[in-house]
Amino acid sequence: MSSHNERQQSLILHTVTPESVPEGYTEGGYRTVVGLEVARKQLWLPGEHGDSEAEEFIVPAAMADTAAEYVEKHYVGEEAEHLYRNCHLGAAAITGAGFIKWHEALGLANDIVSRGATATDLAVGQWGAIGETGDIVARAHHSLVGIKPGLALQTDGENGPLSVVAHTANMAYHRANYGHDVEIFASTDENPRH
Repeated sequence: MSSHNERQQSLILHTVTPESVPEGYTEGGYRTVVGLEVARKQLWLPGEHGDSEAEEFIVPAAMADTAAEYVEKHYVGEEAEHLYRNCHLGAAAITGAGFIKWHEALGLANDIVSRGATATDLAVGQWGAIGETGDIVARAHHSLVGIKPGLALQTDGENGPLSVVAHTANMAYHRANYGHDVEIFASTDENPRH
């Protein structure tokens, strides 16, 4: 979670509504990132992005910097197509946990859920997870990073796109696809891992 004294920075995301929106996501509640701007750096993902919409988010500077680093390495760079990425790894990297192994990131996300700190929203820069607590195990379906009230940044599934997703759309998606409700669990750590 970001502190009030932490330096803030502009993160401009260029997004598009994909031709095929996953079933359950509401109209406008799910957009894929095709480019971003941080400071003087501008990154564009491969493909068409002429109809993209730009939106500025004011986030912790460390989050903006690591978001750019993650996108450049995992989506734009020469080795990007050979790198593994998923929602847990992406969120861990963007919130400052670094480029850790995916199973470590999954463990951290599941740990957030197991603590049971449910929330209706994530603070800007806060790492959280959408998931469920069961009798035996706590499970995180998606890791998230808060970028604006009601909105989060997430990497969708194994080698999926980077997306801006509304919390309400995420809830609807899980109801439609898994037949059960999930909750948002907010990390209480200032920085999960450096």
